[in-house]
Amino acid sequence: MTEKKYNENETKKNAIRNVLLVGRTGNGKSTLANVLTNTEKFKESSNNVSETRTIQAEDFILKLNEEEIIYKVIDTIGIGDTKLSDKEVLRKISEVSHYLKDNGLCQLLFVTNGKFTREEIETYNVMKQVLFGDEITKYTTIVRTNFDKFEDKESCEKATIQTHEENPILSEILRNCNGIIYVNNPSVDEKQRPRAINLAKELRDESRKILIEHLTYKCGNYYPTKISQLNERIESYMTEKEKLQKRLEEEQMEKEAIRKRVEELECKVEEAAKETLNWRQRAESFHCRIS
Repeated sequence: MTEKKYNENETKKNAIRNVLLVGRTGNGKSTLANVLTNTEKFKESSNNVSETRTIQAEDFILKLNEEEIIYKVIDTIGIGDTKLSDKEVLRKISEVSHYLKDNGLCQLLFVTNGKFTREEIETYNVMKQVLFGDEITKYTTIVRTNFDKFEDKESCEKATIQTHEENPILSEILRNCNGIIYVNNPSVDEKQRPRAINLAKELRDESRKILIEHLTYKCGNYYPTKISQLNERIESYMTEKEKLQKRLEEEQMEKEAIRKRVEELECKVEEAAKETLNWRQRAESFHCRIS
């Protein structure tokens, strides 16, 4: 399997295999995109600050048994970007629809750095329900980044078992998805010493081999149904979510009003009790003076 530079005129007749990257901000999603495409075109984030605010896509091409295979790596906005609302994040991710309408989706790579958060699992479930449909699980691969022992099969297997044991909800996703793979893509900073740079590049090359092998031999192609209706489904989902949030807010306001009313009544009871006590004290004092 050898790699060639992408030439649109030579390969446009071939179907493109779309690879969609999804993950939480700071999990190494854009770094993974650079590793896959063997470029530096995706801006890598740092300090959990998302650098991906729009959909970015880059192609690379592999030659397998005399056949040229074009892959399009599509990087999406990071989950958990606090500067964007849920609706904006979903809308950004839905922009991939024009990439998928002709060639479908080869694989959704859900990128994580360590343990999955509740937010990540909820976002994945929303994407499955609202954007792509239940079948997307079969075309989803979990990619665990920053795993130092990624080349050790036994360590990877132990990490997978631990994940199943620690998180029942994620375990269910893992049982139905296209597996979990482990990589390590350290940053390549020109300020580093040459030896550190070379080691980082070597690790990224090894990670890339694992990813390419997985995409080439273990991934099919999925055509999400009703792609053209993505925006409508997002709007419908967000409308229902907003209704639920509004109802919860109204219930909270009602509880707060009841709490204040109870406090007011308690104050009145306390004032009445004090007033009664004062009357008794005055009556006793008056009675004593008469006596």
